[in-house]
Amino acid sequence: MGLSYIMFIDVVAIFFTISILYAAIYGSIPNLEGLQNLEVMDFYSNQLSGEIPTSLCQLTTLQYLYLGVNNLNGPILVEFGQFVHLKYLSLQNNMLTGSVVPELGLMVQLEYIYLNGNHLEGPLPVELGQWINLLYLSLYDNLISGPLLPEIGQMVKLNTLYLSDNSMTGPLVPALGHLVLLNHVLIYNNRFTGSLPPELGQLVQLQYLSLFSNLFTGPLIPELGQMVQLEYISLYNNMITGSVIPELGILVKLEYLSLSRNFLTGALIPEIGTLVQLDFLTLAENFLTGSLPSELGQLILLDDLKLFSNHFEYALPPELSHCQNLRAFQVQNNLLTGSLQGVFADRHLAVLENLDLSDNRISGVIPQDIFELPSISAIALSLNCLEGTLPEGMCVAHNVSVLSMDGLGAAGGCKHAFTVPLSGVTLFRTMEGSIPRCLWSLPLLTVLHLTGNGLSGSISDVVAVSPSLKNISLGTVDY
Repeated sequence: MGLSYIMFIDVVAIFFTISILYAAIYGSIPNLEGLQNLEVMDFYSNQLSGEIPTSLCQLTTLQYLYLGVNNLNGPILVEFGQFVHLKYLSLQNNMLTGSVVPELGLMVQLEYIYLNGNHLEGPLPVELGQWINLLYLSLYDNLISGPLLPEIGQMVKLNTLYLSDNSMTGPLVPALGHLVLLNHVLIYNNRFTGSLPPELGQLVQLQYLSLFSNLFTGPLIPELGQMVQLEYISLYNNMITGSVIPELGILVKLEYLSLSRNFLTGALIPEIGTLVQLDFLTLAENFLTGSLPSELGQLILLDDLKLFSNHFEYALPPELSHCQNLRAFQVQNNLLTGSLQGVFADRHLAVLENLDLSDNRISGVIPQDIFELPSISAIALSLNCLEGTLPEGMCVAHNVSVLSMDGLGAAGGCKHAFTVPLSGVTLFRTMEGSIPRCLWSLPLLTVLHLTGNGLSGSISDVVAVSPSLKNISLGTVDY
């Protein structure tokens, strides 16, 4: 059972601090205007409800006000401007409505403000530029609209800017470059437009840049190479054009790079190999061409590599086997060719779990090496130009749960696909042999897809079928 706020009504006026957090107190905020010396009021993470009373704003000596994670509603009061000594304001994760009132700009001593997780709307007022002592600004997950104002450049002490999950519009203002102490910029899931301003390059202490799911256009700017402290960049789901710039190779502290779902063209630069701290790299769903650079093999800490849905060509570089921490490698829906022989023979890929090479033009026989990878759990080879038989040794993959191998030789452009004259019918050379009987008893196998391979033989004498199998597709296989 929660405790009522009633216990606070008779507190004496000499108190400097009230701190009751995570205590499940409920009801509305009590009238504490008699506490004229109060400096700290902490009711964080309770069950307080109702609107914030104007009497609270009589506590003008307050320096720290924690009301976050409650059930408060109503507007932010214009009387908050009376908190001229306030350094820390926590109102996050309530149900506050209305706008960010201009009077908040009068709190010129403010260092931390958390208004995230409410229902605040409308544009930000220019008066917020008066927060010259502000270190942390958190307004994410609201309904804020309008532009990012140039006045933000006056917050010269700011180290964290968190405006994500709103409806803000317009360009990134060059004044952002004045905030040289910034180390985190998170403005994803908005409607910002325009090119990235070159002034971003002045943020030489920035570690975290998250701009995904906006409407940014134009190229990647070379000034990104000046931000040498960057550990995280996400520009996923924008409309960035041009090439992957070599200046990215200067960012040797980078651990996470996401440029997926843009309009990038050209080759994947060899300078990518200098980013030896990378853990996550995705350039999927662009229009990149050329070969995968052998320098990818220098990324020995890489855990997740997503390059699917591009126009990459030629064979996979054998140096990929040097990525000894790689768990997921997804290059489906490209134009890759060549053989898989030797690519996965190196046992350095001991932790690889997810391998998707489907919808390419890879040729030759399927090597047993893939199935000997000790951690492999999902293998997708569908729609390639493969031939020969399924390797009998594929059953050593005791951890595999997904085998997606439909149309192994049916990719468009295969050298052994041909059209019957005058009929318009396209035929493909299919695989040979039969399904290895041991596949049916792989203990973790849930998905087995082998449609359209022309495999022969009988399954009537299969003795043991794994109970984990849930999805079997044999399609037009001739039995």
